[in-house]
Amino acid sequence: MNARVASIFFLLLLTAALPACGQNSEADLMAEGQRYMQEKNYQGAIVIFKTLLEQSPEKMEARFALGKAYLRTGKLDQAEKSFEKYARQNPYDAELLLETGRLKLFRQDYAGAAETLAAYTEKEPKSAEGFSLLGRADWAQGKDEEAKAMFEKALSLDPNQEEAELALAQMSLAQDDPDRAKSLVDNLLAASPDNREGLYFKAKLAGMQGDQETYRDTMKALVKAHPTDGYAKFLYAKTLLAEGDFDGVTALANELQSGAPKMPFGKMLKGMVSYAQKDYRAAVNAFQEAVAIQPDIEGYFYLGMSYYGMGDLETAISQLRVAADRSDDFLKAREMISLILFQQKRFNESIAEAQKIIEVDSNNVLARVILGDAYTAQGDPDMALGELKEITEKNPNFANAFIKMGALYYEKGEMGESEEALKGAMNAAPDNIRPRLVLSSFYLRNGDKDLAQKVLKDGLKGTPDDVPLYVSLARMSLLDKDSAKAREYLDQARSLDAKNPAPYMMLASIDLAERDTDSALAEYNALLAQREGFVRALLAKAVVLDTLGNAGEAVAAYKEAVKSGDATAYMAYAGSLRKAGDNEGALAVANEGLGHSAHNIRLTQLKADILYGMKRYEEVLEMSNGIEKINREAGLSLRTRTFVLMKEYDKAVAAARQMCDFNPKSPAGYLILADVNMNAGRSDDWGRALSEGVEKCGPDSALLLQLGRYYSSLGDYPKALTYFDSVIKSDGNSFQAHAMQGDVYLTTGRTNKAVDSYSRALELNDRYIPALNNLAMIYVEDPKTAPEALRLAYKAYLLAPWNPSIMDTFGYALAMNGKADTAVSILEKAASVQADDQNINYHLGYAYYKAGDREQAQARLKTVADCAQCEKSRDARELLKAMDGE
Repeated sequence: MNARVASIFFLLLLTAALPACGQNSEADLMAEGQRYMQEKNYQGAIVIFKTLLEQSPEKMEARFALGKAYLRTGKLDQAEKSFEKYARQNPYDAELLLETGRLKLFRQDYAGAAETLAAYTEKEPKSAEGFSLLGRADWAQGKDEEAKAMFEKALSLDPNQEEAELALAQMSLAQDDPDRAKSLVDNLLAASPDNREGLYFKAKLAGMQGDQETYRDTMKALVKAHPTDGYAKFLYAKTLLAEGDFDGVTALANELQSGAPKMPFGKMLKGMVSYAQKDYRAAVNAFQEAVAIQPDIEGYFYLGMSYYGMGDLETAISQLRVAADRSDDFLKAREMISLILFQQKRFNESIAEAQKIIEVDSNNVLARVILGDAYTAQGDPDMALGELKEITEKNPNFANAFIKMGALYYEKGEMGESEEALKGAMNAAPDNIRPRLVLSSFYLRNGDKDLAQKVLKDGLKGTPDDVPLYVSLARMSLLDKDSAKAREYLDQARSLDAKNPAPYMMLASIDLAERDTDSALAEYNALLAQREGFVRALLAKAVVLDTLGNAGEAVAAYKEAVKSGDATAYMAYAGSLRKAGDNEGALAVANEGLGHSAHNIRLTQLKADILYGMKRYEEVLEMSNGIEKINREAGLSLRTRTFVLMKEYDKAVAAARQMCDFNPKSPAGYLILADVNMNAGRSDDWGRALSEGVEKCGPDSALLLQLGRYYSSLGDYPKALTYFDSVIKSDGNSFQAHAMQGDVYLTTGRTNKAVDSYSRALELNDRYIPALNNLAMIYVEDPKTAPEALRLAYKAYLLAPWNPSIMDTFGYALAMNGKADTAVSILEKAASVQADDQNINYHLGYAYYKAGDREQAQARLKTVADCAQCEKSRDARELLKAMDGE
């Protein structure tokens, strides 16, 4: 229904309880009925007038009043019959024309209404109400100028004609004149502050203009003036929800449930609170009750979003589709469907949904972005570029589209076009630093470091927004091994924004790479002085203190970090306790974290890992049952992994197969099934599971990556590289593919190529632990690159301090950089976790040797030397021989 038609129905129909009327006289009954009409208690008026007509059927005044009451309660047929009976006795009553015209408006017979109301205003040229209704009829027919004239005529006759003033405000908004609309509605509300329709319109106008404060205050005033208006209360509660006032929303929800139990508003609000608090199961229950009361598209939308939060994507799609199919204009439901299908790698279906959105709204940016991403994933860059060009032509300030275009041109090898697109992004958003950073990265990757630096320096304005630019300049200086210049840039960044953590954290990493732990700790403390409780700084500080053997101070830092409730803090603290061999303490910390974030997948996985280390598999299986009720895939995944560790492979296969059957178009089940078969040593079944996944899900990147890994395990390195190259071609940002490519190059002795692949992976994700660790292991053997190895290894250690392989690399890098005592403490912890790992034993033996502890060095190295099949056996024998010769 368009704005004109919707505006016809400006009256909200009210009901009220009927008091007993007694045996009043006809005059008393008529007076009481008229009073009810003035009070807008139309239902009560109907009962009074019907009672009067039962006593005196010939009372035409009551008959006419009954028709008007019927009309105002939406009972159009009864109103028409009453008017017809009245017309037989009073055919020339001009007011009959007014009410008949009003009836025709309700029936959307706008031409008929205009004709009738024109006749009325001819008879009653001073009726402001008549001209106002005639204006409504004209406006609904698209006669804007005539309508405007009628509304203005009504106001000239009666400056307090609220309906006409509101209609002019609505018309002004429809004609894209919000300032006049605001002026008119403000004038209306100044004279009549409690006017319901005026308050609704003012709130709508504020919402459209993004003035959330005025919207909230207007809805609050509406609720105060009309406390029985449930919808107003619902809308007001949603403003409180946006502000995080969950208690206020819950209180209003309870009021609505008790005051209007047959309306869905109370249940909807409770569902929204649960959804905002990420209690998706409770949200699902509330929204299901809401749509059972009233099948509303918003209810189905939130129901779908709640299932999405639970990870039940298929049910989410089915509920969102109900919302999308009930209204073509409710585009956010279809947008979400398209996004979910994209996440599931169901690209053709995602494209189909996005195209439906474009049919309704050709300017929908999100739909075109999805289309571009889907075509990119399908390996069709030209189609993707076509969608992105549509965006930039209609939205020339949408920088992200230009950035995506630049990436596509780059992958096609069209460097000139890529550069122009990235420049376009910078021009589209000159005050946004991201396009500038991306363009600088483009020049750096192409070997033009000077131009890369120039792009960054040209963006410097002497404001806090410069910090990321200075950080990037510092990174470039580190590539040139110029740490002094890097420090200079970072000091400049810090002077512009003392609270930005990036300069402090990077300076600390430089200090650590240069073996200056005191300065690193000073940087963390300086940052914490600016940002008390900053989790990343506390955790980094704790790790350094732990490394230095200051266990008490490290624990204090961890405890301070977990006060934030951040899952990462709990994970780091628990990891530190695990590393120290305190599994019970680690388990207690993990449980405390889950008390704050009950459904956090990473904390759940950490708890499972701790229990695995304690061989308490049955407890993990019990956990998986509870998780499955919230997120079936996550629960089945955990159960499968547990069965693998218990070496009950048939049960693991059955659980993984359940995942595949539950969501046959999701790669997750096939990936886990493949992993089970890999661990069981069933090589053929491993490959078959991945091939089945590709058949059911299409060329999903994760499946192709694992196929590459599979062929790598078989020694078919060319085929493995083919799969990794395929992933990189379809998704140039796949850091995992670059890292796995590096693994193959490293295995086949192509070290330089491995370095390039790992470096590219870290350009895309500088926190990717496998690439950090493996590149550090390459660099650590060369004295020239050993300092960089230490920086990389330390970064990996900060991210996963409990991982024995990461501890091993970090400890060895410390030893190779002359910090043997610290290396020994790290490597001893790694060996305590993984005592049979001969690589760790070799590195620990080397660290003992460098620390001057020849006795322990010889004992460790002899163990490795005696292991004929061990990778480091020869190195251990040579080191022992060298020690004997000293």
